[in-house]
Amino acid sequence: MRTMFNANLLALVMAVLLTGNAHADDRNIVVALLGTGVPIDATTMPIFDALPMEVQDNIINSAACFEIPMYNLTNNRQLGTGIDCLAHFNFTDESIPELTLTDTVILQFHSGTIVATADVTVQQNLTGDPNVTHLTGAFPIEDNIDYADGRFGPNEGGRIRLSGGVDMADFVANGGPIGFNCIFVVDLN
Repeated sequence: MRTMFNANLLALVMAVLLTGNAHADDRNIVVALLGTGVPIDATTMPIFDALPMEVQDNIINSAACFEIPMYNLTNNRQLGTGIDCLAHFNFTDESIPELTLTDTVILQFHSGTIVATADVTVQQNLTGDPNVTHLTGAFPIEDNIDYADGRFGPNEGGRIRLSGGVDMADFVANGGPIGFNCIFVVDLN
């Protein structure tokens, strides 16, 4: 009887712990957008009309939107696609190739979507991989998640940080695609 009680107690504790970990995994996610970003018209996406008006405006006013494969960093399994829309380019100094821009990222998982907007710093890469022309980063000080649905909804806020490298050679030369190697850290409230 005591053994059965201990076994049931152990099963209950394990269920609570596993449920808690599954919830934590849904709230704290790290993904990578890796590969060539294919230019797209993000206003034609089925989700577009569900987005808040200010996010729609950012997408409409974007210089370009790109679709990139999205991967789990641990096992390299594709989780879905990312859409990265770049707007409001602001060159900080013409003699130094760096700029700031507004980035709206749409992370489309198989089971839900997360959308965030952030101010991003883009700076020329001076060392390392020659296929990375610029380094990118965004570290918001307040919530920047604008929309979440599916297993991530309803949206209760949160932050997405960005750290990465991009190959903008074709984009700068002729408006072509951008090579992405960017890590996004998602912390949902």
